[in-house]
Amino acid sequence: MKKNPRPAVPALALCLALLALRVVDLLFFTDPATGFVTAGPAWLRWAVPMGASVLLWLLGCLLPRDAVPHATPAQGAALLAAGAFFAVSGLTGLADLPQALLALAAGGWCLCFGVRLLRGSVRPLPAAWCLPVLVPELWALVRQFSVVPASTARLQCTYRVLGGAAALLLLCALFKLLFAPGTPCGRLAFRCGMAALLLCTCHEAPQAVYGLAHGLCGLSRAAFSLGQGALGLCGLAMAYSSGPAQNSDKNT
Repeated sequence: MKKNPRPAVPALALCLALLALRVVDLLFFTDPATGFVTAGPAWLRWAVPMGASVLLWLLGCLLPRDAVPHATPAQGAALLAAGAFFAVSGLTGLADLPQALLALAAGGWCLCFGVRLLRGSVRPLPAAWCLPVLVPELWALVRQFSVVPASTARLQCTYRVLGGAAALLLLCALFKLLFAPGTPCGRLAFRCGMAALLLCTCHEAPQAVYGLAHGLCGLSRAAFSLGQGALGLCGLAMAYSSGPAQNSDKNT
């Protein structure tokens, strides 16, 4: 299958550049005791990735309108990693039983469909199969947004909200790939996938590692964020695999 990497290459370069900036910001311009920035305006930290998200959306226009996302083993491997992190989040967060059960459900879903993608098994399924991963992600986003207030200064909370929203967008595109293969939604897959890579993998995941190392969050919370970071890698693989519709006709 011939891929169309033209928009994916600059998009990936942009995400990696912002990942490097985020790591530098965490290491040198973030207070390890509180998580607040120590230099420069806090609003700039989320305004930049928001601007980058607009650029990623525009890069998606380079794909043909009938582009189709194709299933690849890389997507399966990323889902397996996400499933492992979600399972760890559930097993280490049993004190909050509802959240733990939802995390375990999301982990089981990712592991199941990760194996299916590795085996190349993609066929239409009932829409109800979306619920085991959709409900936990939606609940985590609503809970984060409503219980722990996000603001321009509380970057940890803000990035979790943005990462949760990006993860939900990615799942929308992933459901089309898994349950309606051959659907011409390559632009949607590219935009949602790269947004998840940017906000989940390049912003939320590094801060989860930083927060865990400095006691700003627990293992369960960090593992859930890393699971979303792995979903961002699945989004990268899905964005890179999007190609012309005629390629899909040969592989379905």
